[in-house]
Amino acid sequence: MNLTETMSKVKQNLKTLRTKNGYTQRGMAEKLEVHYTTYNKIELGENTLTLKNAQKLAAIYAVSLDAIISDVDLESTSEVKEPIEPYTAQAPIRIYIEIDGQKIEPERLPSLIHKLEALIAEENAEIKKNKS
Repeated sequence: MNLTETMSKVKQNLKTLRTKNGYTQRGMAEKLEVHYTTYNKIELGENTLTLKNAQKLAAIYAVSLDAIISDVDLESTSEVKEPIEPYTAQAPIRIYIEIDGQKIEPERLPSLIHKLEALIAEENAEIKKNKS
């Protein structure tokens, strides 16, 4: 296989791996920590795929480096795994707000917001009164 054929296969493999794993070009650019247009041009064959990025892609897709640069037909091979499900936390997530070092539990927020609205209304009434 000559260089042109190799580059063509790399482009095809990158797109196949990306789509089979449910990524957009923008998503892959973020994963590789490159600008979207840089990744787009890599996939189009206008930019060179660096060894470092090829290794990152192999790790992301859980395939060998060979799967990215070889002439294996990724459309019909078992080299491409099913997409990995995103991690989901098993325990509920607890969110709180901290004001001046004091934790404010979410349950208290509606009453605090109501109090703040009342204070703001009082302040606006006082300002209006002073202008008259």
